[in-house]
Amino acid sequence: MSHPYDASTKYLLQTRLADWLPLSGRTTTAELHVIDADLATVTAAADRVLKVCEEPPWLLHLELQASRDPDLLPNLPAYNILLERRHGALVRTVVVLLRKSADWPELTGTFERGFRDEPPYLVFHYEIVRVWQISPEVLLGGGLGILALAPLSAVTEDELPGVIRRMDERIRAEATPDEAGTLWTAADVLMGLRYPRQLVTQLLQGVHGMKESVTYQAIVEEGEVKGMLRARLDVLLKYGRRQFGTPSADTEAALRGITDPERLARLIDVLLDVSSWDELLATP
Repeated sequence: MSHPYDASTKYLLQTRLADWLPLSGRTTTAELHVIDADLATVTAAADRVLKVCEEPPWLLHLELQASRDPDLLPNLPAYNILLERRHGALVRTVVVLLRKSADWPELTGTFERGFRDEPPYLVFHYEIVRVWQISPEVLLGGGLGILALAPLSAVTEDELPGVIRRMDERIRAEATPDEAGTLWTAADVLMGLRYPRQLVTQLLQGVHGMKESVTYQAIVEEGEVKGMLRARLDVLLKYGRRQFGTPSADTEAALRGITDPERLARLIDVLLDVSSWDELLATP
């Protein structure tokens, strides 16, 4: 499922790759490239994958988590193996937890599988970065690509104005106008994971360029489309149940899989002209 912070972190990773590598405790002078993380053969996609062009080259798989994901741990070794097979390079996996509610006791850095009273047949090691435990100085003094994480680090609400002020100083001095807007947009979205919206708005009030940034507009547009889809789907299911009864699990899944709001509008329009869920779904 896509989240608003995805668009922000995607931009930061794609444009400021080297800035994220130190979060794994490593630095390099080698080239870095975002690589295709789509693992369509297993209908899965790793979050973000960077190729570190050292000798030999290796991959850094970053999984950014803002909430608990019960499928995360079983997926990590699968992603690791598939990425290695696809790209022919060893893989380091780093889970970046953006807030405390994403943490859980099973996140120990080791994932094991095995039968009772037998040695585990799978032992997978990964690294964990808990952003709220990082000193703000690390993020404020790092690359611009991780600057937006600073308000989520080991700071209190009383310290936030000072953190925002130092972020502003760096962005004004180092970022282009386009970068500045997108960096502040990322900060706005990520701060919403931890702080009340009113506080975020107050702290970022008047920040130059945020609402004009491409990333901000994309996030707003995505939210509007999702809201329209949700509203139209609710209407379709409500009145469809009255017309045809409760849909099967497959039918409801098919309806929820529709991502075109205009098609949902057409289905609503023909609702009284068809006689079954199947006939409704056959409407283009």
